[in-house]
Amino acid sequence: MNLKTVLVGALPLGLLPAAAAAAQTHKISKYGWFGSSSAVEHAQQVKAIVSDASIDLSQPFDAFTIPSTLYEKLGPYTFAFDATNRRLFFSVPNTELPSLGYNCLIGFDLSKPAGSSSSSYEEMYLYGFGPGNVSFAAVPEGNDTRLWFDVDPDPTTGRATALAGFLWLPRIRLYNPSTGLVKASPVAGGGADDYSSTYDPATDSLVVRYRLGNQTRITAYDPVRASKKDFSAPKYDVQFASRALNTAKSKTVRGWAVLAQNLYVLTGDSASTFADTNAEIVNVDIRTGRTTQGPVGAQVNKLGSGLYDALPQGLGVRYKKGEYHQLLFGVAARTSSHRQANLFSGSKVLG
Repeated sequence: MNLKTVLVGALPLGLLPAAAAAAQTHKISKYGWFGSSSAVEHAQQVKAIVSDASIDLSQPFDAFTIPSTLYEKLGPYTFAFDATNRRLFFSVPNTELPSLGYNCLIGFDLSKPAGSSSSSYEEMYLYGFGPGNVSFAAVPEGNDTRLWFDVDPDPTTGRATALAGFLWLPRIRLYNPSTGLVKASPVAGGGADDYSSTYDPATDSLVVRYRLGNQTRITAYDPVRASKKDFSAPKYDVQFASRALNTAKSKTVRGWAVLAQNLYVLTGDSASTFADTNAEIVNVDIRTGRTTQGPVGAQVNKLGSGLYDALPQGLGVRYKKGEYHQLLFGVAARTSSHRQANLFSGSKVLG
């Protein structure tokens, strides 16, 4: 599949915009992602978080088969799973129309085998949205999936000042703003920015990361209430200090994910081959703020170690109780003229 054709080809009839999308610039989070304060503060609700096994970050990750080859000039950004409905999503920014904040959302149907003669992927086109900077959420809603993306960046800092939720509707153009879009700044009173989100399937939570002053906080919400713009009763709201990343070789966060008490964070920079990259993963226990494991150098099987011009990009979980318990990270690696998406999966748990 050549995504250049997908990205600049004719677009089908979609949702009409309420207003033209403004030029947008989004920045990748740097060091201080957990905030500059050395204090660690935890809400009482965090004690009720369900506990689940932690993935052993010291074990090599195996290649995860993506149903179709996914590549573009810039390469895919982040990814997310809806394990309940067996869907895998990639966010791919468009290099042709960057001023529109335009990216192509690719959805794979994992119920169909790789190489199936029937189409295993579909596209949705987003205008005026962020690229799912380091993370976006894919929340199951019955047979549907609701996705949450960063939107409305501050013109000076480039940090997103809101989140937008919408249903996965293949072959549709979706504009920000538009009808049918649930857009909100979850933190009351204003002042918060650098929003991003993920979905925790172990606790059925929409988890939001944001900055407020010199703090970076992780907050979990009921996804049904969030879809109605009700963020009044978070399940937990915790602040983390930057110490979890103090020893990381790279200070650039490339992805994050939450599963039960486990907060996983991916850092790293591009390198000539993946074997030379400084990609690392750390696991922080949300209940205590203490580091469970890491930062640990991300290891992959021999096939992945030879990826050329490799950029670690995206971290996610694939979890369905009794079926899947996987932590995956992405690598955008260059072919002769494009960047291709690669996923690597770890499922061995700490003893």
